[in-house]
Amino acid sequence: MAMNDGVPARILVVDDDLALLEALPETMRLRIPGTIVDTAMSAAEALTSIAGIDHDVIVTDLVMPGMTGIDLIRKMREVRPRTPMILMSGNPNPQGYALRTRAYGFIQKPIDRDFLIATLRRAIRYSRLSKKAHGKTEDVQKHLDKLIEVQRRMGEHAVKVQSHYADGKAMASVSESVAPKSSS
Repeated sequence: MAMNDGVPARILVVDDDLALLEALPETMRLRIPGTIVDTAMSAAEALTSIAGIDHDVIVTDLVMPGMTGIDLIRKMREVRPRTPMILMSGNPNPQGYALRTRAYGFIQKPIDRDFLIATLRRAIRYSRLSKKAHGKTEDVQKHLDKLIEVQRRMGEHAVKVQSHYADGKAMASVSESVAPKSSS
């Protein structure tokens, strides 16, 4: 799913189930052409991946050895706060987990592929718009910082001008006092 900028969508799938980790990315690539799907079999592997790659969407299983999907999402948010994260689980009460992690969405196992793809498409659009808006916000902040610097410099310049003017008056007053008086 390349956007107008031509950049393919990039998704990270984290699950300790090797069969799912092989099948799910293939489904994503077939149903969302041009998509790059990275995989990780553990939370540690996922954290290493996101340190170097800014994915559009991250999909993670809830129950994994070592670190739960909830803990993983919390850690990933520290590194990638604007990336939508989708939680997957066979747990019968999925919404509670998704709410606790502020996950973008929840995928119930066994996975309904149509629902998964629709959720991913929305998440990719959201991700791109969120990152674009954040970039615009950063641009505005840079311009504001420049404006503040210009105002600061203008303030310093005004002080120098006033100081110079004050020194100029003092010099004029001194020069008048030493100037020879004309005789009448």
